Amino acid sequence: EADWFRHVAGFAPIIGFDMEIIDAAEIKRLFPYIETDGVVCGAHTTMDGHVDPAGCCNALATGARTMGASIQRHTRVTDINLLPSGAWAVRLHSNINKP
Repeated sequence: EADWFRHVAGFAPIIGFDMEIIDAAEIKRLFPYIETDGVVCGAHTTMDGHVDPAGCCNALATGARTMGASIQRHTRVTDINLLPSGAWAVRLHSNINKP
């Protein structure tokens, strides 16, 4: 994969494609919640990755439910902490005015 990234990065400027090969530390700086164990490098493309916000939110919610999470609408998150187990502790405040 790293060789492919270098190959694409070689011709990217010619076709107007903004791409930079970054190391694991830079990946972690840009995306702090991603695990970079075993990662050698990544391709950072600043003009790539458009997404439909509603579709993305629904996909994330479906994935979270599949992994055992529950979704609480109209609930403010006041704190998020990573536990030693790798799970997340989410503190909620549910006194929000519902529409």
